[in-house]
Amino acid sequence: MIAPIRPFSSSDTLDRALQLFEEGQLCAAHRELHHVLSQDGDFGRAWELLGQIYHTWSQTDQAISCLERASSLVSLRASAMFALADCYAKTGQTELANEMLRYLQKRQDAPASLLLEVAAHWDLRGEMLPAIAACREAVRRDPDWALPYFDLSFYLGKSGAPPHIIEATARKAISLAPENPRFRVGLAGFLQTCGRECEAYALLAPVTLNHIQTMTCPCCLARLVAIFEAAGDRRADFCKLHAEQVSNWASQS
Repeated sequence: MIAPIRPFSSSDTLDRALQLFEEGQLCAAHRELHHVLSQDGDFGRAWELLGQIYHTWSQTDQAISCLERASSLVSLRASAMFALADCYAKTGQTELANEMLRYLQKRQDAPASLLLEVAAHWDLRGEMLPAIAACREAVRRDPDWALPYFDLSFYLGKSGAPPHIIEATARKAISLAPENPRFRVGLAGFLQTCGRECEAYALLAPVTLNHIQTMTCPCCLARLVAIFEAAGDRRADFCKLHAEQVSNWASQS
């Protein structure tokens, strides 16, 4: 018996494409979207996701074209709006990009993770006040997540905020994720610059060699070397060796 032919469904195809996108299978998602758009050229959500794929691929012009087409058909989701704003910034349309990002920070459907991306965008442009505002909003929306507190402490430091506020914010991140060595290294480096070397060293007591092996930030490793050497800690030698390996990996990539 011949099985009945299932009718084409734009929504089903979009759902498959979205799942593939979230799994990182961008080429497969791209094919699905071109198929659905060949059947339904006014399917705004398909144009939206296609634009996000092009943004991920850093194909800025194609991303703008798709996302602008999508915005003429549907209201862009928060993640797609960020992608379009980022594309505008990369093509010199700075004011338009900034206006979209300010609006995005007020959208209630923007998750904390996206707000941290917005904050990073402001940081790249040397705009600390909006970066801090975006992080504060991320903290408000997800008060049990450590990363927004840590990023907030970083931007507060760059803005010249009082040291006790920077420290308290970083310690909040550590209290929420005590197993994360990055947060400890960041605060330890700050304490060292404040002349509090003993406290900086004490903060790094839980940092193991396995933790150090996971680090790829040259600045973080340099901080560790300085603190460990000052304390006569043998972990300094391990950090130096790992820093050399990281440098070699970077030069080969």
